[in-house]
Amino acid sequence: MDYKATAEDIANAIATLSGTVNNVIPMLLKDYESLNDFVAEKLYTDHLINTVAGALYPAVGDLNSILSIIGINVEKNQFAVNLFYDYGYTDAAMAIYNAESYKTVDWNSLTWGVTDSETFAKALASILSPFNPVLDFILKGEGLEIANGALVIPGDNGYVNAIKPLLTVLGCNVAELDALDNNVSLEGILRVALNRVDEILNAPVDEALEMIAGI
Repeated sequence: MDYKATAEDIANAIATLSGTVNNVIPMLLKDYESLNDFVAEKLYTDHLINTVAGALYPAVGDLNSILSIIGINVEKNQFAVNLFYDYGYTDAAMAIYNAESYKTVDWNSLTWGVTDSETFAKALASILSPFNPVLDFILKGEGLEIANGALVIPGDNGYVNAIKPLLTVLGCNVAELDALDNNVSLEGILRVALNRVDEILNAPVDEALEMIAGI
């Protein structure tokens, strides 16, 4: 007589597999109790923010006259002022402001207070804030002004049309973004996506099976 697994059997098997994986992870990662702890130390760090900023701004700092045509201002002192007053990164802002150029900033020494997914999302969004005119054009459908309004290119609501469906498929809670009437920001999108990453890392087997079932 052929044996057919019941729903209870499958649930028990999944629970056993999940428990086994959760017990094995600390053994594989040695000094970390969970995948969340591992990712928090390796990803959610000031070092990664400095790596991004240190690669980006020395490369684009001399292009401000070109980028300003589409409303992007990467002038060093203005960037520092924005970080100071708009985002509260006083130490990093002063270090950038006092440097002779982007190329002389000690990018390894800047502090952003990154400790988790939320502070990481805020810091990453802040260092990319000079590019907000283009991000708003892509994400929110705002017109992109060329040469101080001489030409305005209509935008497309990339968040609603592309990013939101993807976040939904991945199981992200987009209610926070929906409450903004689609006036979304890069920080909000990053926060929602990284919160989902944290959930998956907390229970990788359960979350993976749930996503597969939802596809």
